[in-house]
Amino acid sequence: MGKEEKEKCKLNRRDFMKGLAAGASGVAAGAVMPAYASGTSSGAKGLIPSSWDMEGDVVVLGYGGSGIVSAIAASDSGADVLALEKSPISGGCTKISDCNITSPKSVESMVAYLKDTIAQHGVSDAIIRTISEETCRNPEWLESMGVKFSVTGRVMSEFPAASGHPDMTTGRPSGSNAKNPATKGAHGGVMCDALVEKAEARGVKVLYNTTAKELVQNPETKEIIGVRAEQDGKEIVIKAKRAVILCTGPFDFNDEMVRNYLRPYPMKFAGWKFNTGDGIPMACRVGARLWHMNGLCGYYCPWFEEGKAGYLIFGARKPSWMYCDKYGKRFADESRLMEHNFWKNMTEVDETGLGFSRNPGWIVFDETARKAGPVASSYTSWLPDGLGGAPEFSNDNSEEIAKGWIIKGTTLIELAEKTGMLADNLKAEIDQINKAVADGVPDRFGRNSKAGEGFMGSMGINGAWDSGPYYAMRLYTGGISTMGGPERNEKGQVLDQDGRPIPRLYEAGVLGSIWGDHYGPAGANVGISVLAGGRIAGRNAAAERPWT
Repeated sequence: MGKEEKEKCKLNRRDFMKGLAAGASGVAAGAVMPAYASGTSSGAKGLIPSSWDMEGDVVVLGYGGSGIVSAIAASDSGADVLALEKSPISGGCTKISDCNITSPKSVESMVAYLKDTIAQHGVSDAIIRTISEETCRNPEWLESMGVKFSVTGRVMSEFPAASGHPDMTTGRPSGSNAKNPATKGAHGGVMCDALVEKAEARGVKVLYNTTAKELVQNPETKEIIGVRAEQDGKEIVIKAKRAVILCTGPFDFNDEMVRNYLRPYPMKFAGWKFNTGDGIPMACRVGARLWHMNGLCGYYCPWFEEGKAGYLIFGARKPSWMYCDKYGKRFADESRLMEHNFWKNMTEVDETGLGFSRNPGWIVFDETARKAGPVASSYTSWLPDGLGGAPEFSNDNSEEIAKGWIIKGTTLIELAEKTGMLADNLKAEIDQINKAVADGVPDRFGRNSKAGEGFMGSMGINGAWDSGPYYAMRLYTGGISTMGGPERNEKGQVLDQDGRPIPRLYEAGVLGSIWGDHYGPAGANVGISVLAGGRIAGRNAAAERPWT
């Protein structure tokens, strides 16, 4: 830091108190750019504003699922809530998700399950107990919000050896306000739209197209007392009289963070393009420490420049398809493709060719599978232009072949030449599958046709491959979302480098979630991080006494 910068950062006691006194009065929205207490230019950072453009008791940064829930919880606890959202619409990745929601049969079962799966990743017993209790309240809370909650009863935990596994069932929002509105993309739209109505009825104010840039921190007490943001190209400063809640989401679409924190690289995500990890540098600048930055909820995902977000891969509609590495070798039971820890199968290092042998990889299928239906589904085809939505695949995948997204080979040799896979490997894999079908036994990875087998149920090999032509589509590790960010405690407070709460700073959602190497029961992002985590952070943030 140069001499001039050091001088700007100095703040004597008189100027500090003068700034606080002026800031307490506040000014109307749309006021001129604020001057700063130090007397430096309006562009100075890290200083207490002498005036504020607007204020709220609790300021929520991000208005996706966790931001909406946090805002409702804070409002119900008596706070005046102001939310900032960088995109033009609410809901974020929760709105475009399939919205499975963890619905455990008991608190103790969930406590036992989480202790087996995430306690070794630095998650305290206090967090596990608090989040388990709150998660079990999800159905009742959703119903109180006018959202119908349907328990599927499916056991969707991904670690059968963990304690409490049989009790980790799930549910989904199935309607709102006695209606069953048409879902835009997935069940998440039903829930988010209903909750936004409830937030608006409570008087929650939302600034769309407004990007949070920096937290305002009292240099003496280290309290977070406001936010600097950008709206319509101008800086605004917002006073948070009680607390700030970070709900800015994961860093899926920040390639620099993905490259530095995650393996295998490259990764591509099927989600919300505004999730660029904004809350991470903001929290770090005020002393937060990070955790679970290598955590991931994901699987294989197709990705194309024309549709940068929105695809969730379900595989071909007929059983004659397989996942292959870049050499044309299978490596897993594809019926488990939608497990949220499936991405770990793609981490094998390629010691010969360098990089990773399975990332990027391929989905390979025959003519029968090609004609059976689209090989990929979009949850975001309904999004307006500019928001990252990807178009639906054509029913017979012919349009995607014409675009070059799907590669066609009349023979396995031709497909190998176009993709770099080895024809001998492809033939050996198909021959093995066909023999297993003829013998009526599972293949060497255990993939079979018994109902209920695999995470997705019946996706067996009850049909041999035809004789071509053959097709391949490139796949990347990625899928749903990253997990890491600032570390939090059982109250949703963000922790500093010494593990102490940063005063008046809270967090909810996937940003800094509790999931480490083992993403827990299916529906954990929405049910645990968004719904339970949002209510915890909202209540506790609202309980702070206003600063003066």
